[in-house]
Amino acid sequence: MGISQQAIAIAVAQGGCVLRRQLIDLGLSRSAIDRLVQNGELTPVYRGLYRLLPAEGWKSHLLAAIATLPSAVASHESAATIHRIDRIRSPVAAVTVHSRTTHVFPEVVVRRAHDLVPEHVEDNEGVPVTTLPRTVVDLAGILGPSHIGDIIDDLVLEGRITVETIADTLAVVARHGKPGVAKLRSVLAERSDAPTPMSRLERRGLDIVEALPIPQPVREYPIPWTPHRRFDLAWPDANLAVEWDSRRWHGSLRQMGEDRARDRGAIIHGWAVLRYTWEDVRTRSFDVGHEIAEIVITRLESAHSAG
Repeated sequence: MGISQQAIAIAVAQGGCVLRRQLIDLGLSRSAIDRLVQNGELTPVYRGLYRLLPAEGWKSHLLAAIATLPSAVASHESAATIHRIDRIRSPVAAVTVHSRTTHVFPEVVVRRAHDLVPEHVEDNEGVPVTTLPRTVVDLAGILGPSHIGDIIDDLVLEGRITVETIADTLAVVARHGKPGVAKLRSVLAERSDAPTPMSRLERRGLDIVEALPIPQPVREYPIPWTPHRRFDLAWPDANLAVEWDSRRWHGSLRQMGEDRARDRGAIIHGWAVLRYTWEDVRTRSFDVGHEIAEIVITRLESAHSAG
């Protein structure tokens, strides 16, 4: 007895691989399976697993691992790709299994965890994968703070996640020593509505401004027409403000809309608001400083002439 269409169909769903027990269930004897291996129709891949069809990239290896390893779930880089997180540019076959197991698998990164609760796993076209919030929490363990921060910002701006949802997921799994917990807490704090210490962007931006040959600004300046809100930096005599767009406060698109409304209000009241991002101060700090200095001087001279 050779390879049946049923075996091929199973292999298609499992990244081109089929399990020995599945072949036996289809009626093949152990000796028949051994003959198929000997004549090259089946290629051993892992204990009790054979490749029947050619591998077609990272997902073939992922599906084979999920079919073979007990309770394996697509996670980390694989989950990021499945969830269309654009900032993970190189797809990697990665799964998470229970921490009590000690599995390795060819061409697959196998990570172990004991805190992968059922609520953090969903079905994606037949593939068990960590949910988007859990995927972000897991990625924090293998990515740098700027990288994970950019991912969170993208997802929030796209309306696919909220800072609160990530924080809730983190709270379920956070424990001392778990990779990425402290890092993610810091990244989330910068994007929450709660008061936080000065962010890296604010510190870098303030360093740029303090080195300029211009009057120093007022930090956390109450906005005259909405005193309960504040500008990051302001030159009241010039009716000019600078905002560092770290998205510290941007937990939702609604909050971003409020910031844009605040900018329109500034125009109505004769103010100008300059906004700079982390990328601005990191890659073109000289230009940022030059722009701020030029605009401050111009507006102060204009205000003096008008007075």
